[in-house]
Amino acid sequence: MGKGRILIVDDDEALVKSLSGFLCDEGFNVSSTADGREALTLVRTVAPAVILLDLWLPGMDGVEILQALQARHADVEVIVMSGHGNIATAVHMTKLGAFDYLEKPLSLYGVLAVIKRAFEYRERQHKVDVQEPVLSQVAVLPPDSPQLSLTGCQEAHPISPSPTHDWWRDTAPEQAFSHFRQRTLCRSVVLYGQGLQSGLKTGLILSPMPPHRGILFRNITTGHTMPASVDFIESTDFCTSLKQGCLTARTVEHLMSALHAYRITNVLIKISDEVPIMDGSADAFCHLIEEAGIAEQDAIMEEFIVDRCYAVGQVRTDAKFILVEPYDGFRVTYRLDYPPPLGVQEFSYEHIDSTSYRREIAPARTFECCAHRRGKNYQ
Repeated sequence: MGKGRILIVDDDEALVKSLSGFLCDEGFNVSSTADGREALTLVRTVAPAVILLDLWLPGMDGVEILQALQARHADVEVIVMSGHGNIATAVHMTKLGAFDYLEKPLSLYGVLAVIKRAFEYRERQHKVDVQEPVLSQVAVLPPDSPQLSLTGCQEAHPISPSPTHDWWRDTAPEQAFSHFRQRTLCRSVVLYGQGLQSGLKTGLILSPMPPHRGILFRNITTGHTMPASVDFIESTDFCTSLKQGCLTARTVEHLMSALHAYRITNVLIKISDEVPIMDGSADAFCHLIEEAGIAEQDAIMEEFIVDRCYAVGQVRTDAKFILVEPYDGFRVTYRLDYPPPLGVQEFSYEHIDSTSYRREIAPARTFECCAHRRGKNYQ
């Protein structure tokens, strides 16, 4: 008989394999999953005493899973793990009911010590409960309930995404749409990196959204949500930052640029306070979008047509300005005038599609094509 049942919920296959093997050697019965919804199912069928839960997960994130566990299975001790959190995250997760919070990279024996404390705490709570004059209860599974053997160590198993079908091709004729169809992602994806302003390790989760929802930023710990709108721009000095109430989203320019280039119109972006800067370019975000896949939606996106000139600032060579004017396409011309040795430099980019963007703009760390438009035909 093992020391107890443990469920690991993490999408890092190497970590799960290492942790599972170590805990099995220590005498625990271990199961694992990379999917939050399956984790909730396994809690019912496997009945683990302790759960090791990663914070940054595709689909249901660690906060959502913890909240669901507290609502339905409050007797399970949850140990949250993250390599891209901070003190505020740890405090928030503890307030939500987590037994403890561990920072990655993990020390195996450190994890073991926390697990043992969780089991000891659980046993003390059980002794307190049995002293109460209440009837004992036995959970009985129905005959058709799925069973899962925990007699041996189980390998970490990836969750295969559900097959997708472009149903709009069958229900809506092509000629019914005169504008671009709205787009979202096929599945959720996770990216880890470092914050440009904070210098702290952070991450983000991109998740699909239904039509007409737009691009939304959500704080992964508080759940507060803010539209990616010019109405909430707080600063563009060193990076583009959005702010609405207590919710902040910093360094959004590279990600927004990539979403624009791939015509993603509906997506949920979960972050702490800052988008990871990665290598200072948009290349990693392009790779992430392509990894997730793009899904056309049965809804149109109205085009914004520039029919006259718009200028911000004084349009002259010795001043800073932005000039937008009618054009049959989408072209950005950037001119800088610095003292030697930089001098005067000028670059023009003609946007054709995501391929041209990834080839010419995404790798750049100084030039950013961040005009967020709805349509075409302007320069």
